[in-house]
Amino acid sequence: MLFVAKDISAGPDRIYLKCLFIAFLLTLFSFSERTNHLTTIEGIVKDEETDEPIPFAHVVVGDVVTLTNLDGKFIISNLDIDSHSTLQVSVIGYDLRKQKLTESQNSMTIYMKPSTVRLEEVTIKSGPNLMKDVFNRFHLNYEMSRKHFLGYYREDLSGSDSVYYIAEGILNIYVPP
Repeated sequence: MLFVAKDISAGPDRIYLKCLFIAFLLTLFSFSERTNHLTTIEGIVKDEETDEPIPFAHVVVGDVVTLTNLDGKFIISNLDIDSHSTLQVSVIGYDLRKQKLTESQNSMTIYMKPSTVRLEEVTIKSGPNLMKDVFNRFHLNYEMSRKHFLGYYREDLSGSDSVYYIAEGILNIYVPP
């Protein structure tokens, strides 16, 4: 692009260039302001009683969801943390854990408290009409309407000094009635 100098000391061209320059500066500052607030959170989820890592725990911050790996570790990148940001961790067999986040907090250890649930009596039966009974009661256990699920998937395989594999995906699942 070639710029040609011309006298713009007065007139509408000067006003137009000032407005264009101000718009450019505002855009530049808004992008730099936005990238300064993005942060990465990493941590490990452990059992409160045994101090063992908990694999495959769900870690949620806003609309970002990830799972812990086999060592109980997780990483969530490019988060915009504000005063309402909360990290939630859930896994079967443990109580839900919620923790407020701050911009300065980027590494954490989360301890999960084991929970027990008392189940009611279970009756096991067999017979020639067992599957017929199962199919006849199908509508009691499942809604018979169309469903739409949106899922996110993220994994990586990394060593102590390098990353070997990274995968992310969005699943858009439609289940017919």
